[in-house]
Amino acid sequence: MEFWQTIAAVIVGGALTFLGTIAAKIWEHRQRRRVVGQAIRAEIDSTLKMTERRGYEEMFQGYVDRWKAGEALDATPGIIGFDEQSDQQAYPVMFAHLGDLGALRTEDASDVVRFYSGLLGIRSDIKAISRGHVTDPQHKLRLVETDLQLWREIRDLGQSLVERLGRS
Repeated sequence: MEFWQTIAAVIVGGALTFLGTIAAKIWEHRQRRRVVGQAIRAEIDSTLKMTERRGYEEMFQGYVDRWKAGEALDATPGIIGFDEQSDQQAYPVMFAHLGDLGALRTEDASDVVRFYSGLLGIRSDIKAISRGHVTDPQHKLRLVETDLQLWREIRDLGQSLVERLGRS
């Protein structure tokens, strides 16, 4: 009888250890998802608020409207500091957590990539325009118009991410 009790104790102990390990891994994954999600959420929220407070969308829309009205503008649209910061310096949280995006829910991870890809594309275009690499007025107009449309899409996506990642 003692033999069977020992065997039963070993089986129960092994099962409890196995279940405890699984529970710890689940808890660890949820914590990682929460931490990564909150960090990225904060950076996206900060980017959206800063852009709104500085009026970048209105500024670029003003350029488009004036170009379409036939004005030849001496000034070139740009954002102060863009040329001085690398993409990694501008979005340090995203770059620091690239390897951790898998901790997020699939849709959230995909949307984070879409948000930052769009943002980096716009950033690249603004740099090219402000450095004088886009000289043709019609090309500049189309580029800024396209970027404004893209900005509105990723701004809405960013707002959605801020809400969703806040619930994680």
